[in-house]
Amino acid sequence: MKTRVLLFLLIAGLSRLGAQVGTNFDEVAGRNLAAQPGETAIIPALRGIVLLPSESPAELAAPAAPGIHTDRVPLLDHDPVRQDLKIFLGRPVSVPSLGRMEMAIRLQLQLLGRPFARVYTPPQDITAGTVRIVVQLATLDGDVRLNGNKWFARERYTGGLHIRPGEALDMTSLNADLAWLNRNPFRRVTPVIEAGAQPGTTRVTLQAEEQFPLSLTAGYDNTGTKATDENRVSAAVQWGNAFGRGDLLNYRFSADPELEHMRSHALGYTAFLPWRHLLTLQGSYATIDSTMPEPFTQSGKSWQVGARYEIPLPAPHANWTQDLSFTADFKYSDNTLEFAAIPITGNVTHIAQVGANYGVTFPAFGGQNDARLEVEASPGGLTGRNTDSAFAGSRPGAKAAYAYARLGLRHQHALGRGWGLNLSADTQFATGALLGTEQLNGGGSSAVRGYRESSAFGDWGVVGSAELHAPGFALFKGRDRVDLFAFIDAASLRLCHDNESTDLASAGPGVNYQFGRHFSLRAAYGWQLEAIDSSRGVYSGYGHLSASVAW
Repeated sequence: MKTRVLLFLLIAGLSRLGAQVGTNFDEVAGRNLAAQPGETAIIPALRGIVLLPSESPAELAAPAAPGIHTDRVPLLDHDPVRQDLKIFLGRPVSVPSLGRMEMAIRLQLQLLGRPFARVYTPPQDITAGTVRIVVQLATLDGDVRLNGNKWFARERYTGGLHIRPGEALDMTSLNADLAWLNRNPFRRVTPVIEAGAQPGTTRVTLQAEEQFPLSLTAGYDNTGTKATDENRVSAAVQWGNAFGRGDLLNYRFSADPELEHMRSHALGYTAFLPWRHLLTLQGSYATIDSTMPEPFTQSGKSWQVGARYEIPLPAPHANWTQDLSFTADFKYSDNTLEFAAIPITGNVTHIAQVGANYGVTFPAFGGQNDARLEVEASPGGLTGRNTDSAFAGSRPGAKAAYAYARLGLRHQHALGRGWGLNLSADTQFATGALLGTEQLNGGGSSAVRGYRESSAFGDWGVVGSAELHAPGFALFKGRDRVDLFAFIDAASLRLCHDNESTDLASAGPGVNYQFGRHFSLRAAYGWQLEAIDSSRGVYSGYGHLSASVAW
């Protein structure tokens, strides 16, 4: 019997991973929850079930109440719950069947995020056919305790909690609180739940694991362009408890190794707002001097400022996350050295645009999925250099008023025995010709590998990738991880005004290496399966490398 009940609980739990409130026990367990042969029946037929929030002698002695009555426990006052309990009506009642009834109620509470509760059948006279069950939700015994915090103040933890002493403990709400606290990468919080000093109470302790909230990173990659040196070095610093608020402040400098052709500064600040939204402010400034010999040297500068307001949305189902963001950007540039096959300098353009994007992660198709839709638009004419004539000076046919949408899809699938398959696709649609910063990039380490960075752009297009990952292994007894993979990348891009199309495709091997949290390396080599103009009709290949050291 215990095995059947456990199987029932397991099957019911698996079938309740969605957002529904109740499970049809009649479909799951049939008639096996009522009194069974060999069990002594207390009454021949149950006629009523009443749920009570506390043990009250007056209510226990009340007249018989046929049917299902859940109104005294609002959390369980739902039609699906009442429907689930009807399976017991009209059937014999035994002491074991009362226990199964209590277990069914506990399952409902667990699925509703309230696993800590006393559910019991107090002594009473049920000869009239009505049984009364007490459902006493556990309340918080005193303030939430905190252990392990060193770099973050106590209020940076407890201020983000919704539970209060004396209130019922809602695990769904508590888990949402902890997920919010854990968005700061310099800390990790887990709950310890214990019985309180008084019956029906629960004590909650937060166990914090913190890192020193300051990180330094140095790195190298070859994501530059031929016009500004393909090699890049960088240094970055991140403050994980900015101004004692638990916010994130970061600065990054990148340049070519000689500091002669490209120098870029980027600053960003992310504020975790009390109402659980995020505000990110960012700005960057770059100067460029091309590698062309005198007297053909080209130079320029660009800068931009932007804001992003992110709203985490309630999860529609278990194991889902979703968010909605709004953005605003202003970009200044007097060159196209990084974004065009024919570089242009001396023409100033202003991009002023607003956008919105929606992202969702969810389990499906045997793996984990991520989808994000981004929409950007500009009315044009907002400044003297946010005009059609200014845009046409940098890109023939480009208009200051435009809109484009970009959809990104990701899928991770475990194949068994440590093998994995990662799929990704990005597609973009635009109302017309765009400046380079807004186009879809088709070549390079973040697009189709095997081609040089910024070798192909499109106003419209799609970029896709498939990676087959081998089982990971360690070289130093679990202190590191080696991830070997093979990939196939492809892209199809179209330029609106020029009415030109470019196809790219490549295949090759790659490796991701991580040593603790202090060193990481990514390398891949792609052989071109499609030749493009920048490769002069010759099928060739290109390697991509990036490495970083963190303290």
